[in-house]
Amino acid sequence: MMYHTAEAIGPAAPRQPEGLATNSMMSADPNDPTGWQITTDGQVIQRIPEEEFRLLIRWGANLFTDYADLKRSLDHSDDVSNDQAFDLLIADLRTRGLTLETPTDPLTDQKFITLLTRNYDPGKPSIFPPEPEKALAA
Repeated sequence: MMYHTAEAIGPAAPRQPEGLATNSMMSADPNDPTGWQITTDGQVIQRIPEEEFRLLIRWGANLFTDYADLKRSLDHSDDVSNDQAFDLLIADLRTRGLTLETPTDPLTDQKFITLLTRNYDPGKPSIFPPEPEKALAA
C-alpha cells in the first residue's frame, strides 16, 4: 500500500524472462561490447541490446542534524507507532470534513483503506514519459 511511480517500460514479454530469480545477476555481455545479460546460477537467461536496456536505481539517505538526532534514529525513541499514525490520519480526515468510524483494524479494513487511497492519492506526476509504444511510433 505504498505509492510510487516507477513503471515498467517496453514490451511485457522481456520483463520476466524464464528463469528469473532473486539471485539473478545482471552484467555486461562478454559477447556484445555494448550489450547486457541476465544470468541465474551462471546460466544466461536473457541478453539485452544496449538500445533496449533500462535500469532503475533507487537509493536513499539518512541525514542527521547532530549526534543526538542520530542516536534517536538508532534507538527508535521517537518512532511513531501504528496507532499514532492512524490517529493522525483519522484526525486529518475529520478536519477535512469527513465523517468516519474509527476502524478496529485499520491495516485490513478495506473501507478505511479505500478512504485513505481516495483522499491521499497523489495522482500521476505532471511530467510523465509517453507510453513506450507511442514513443516508438513518434
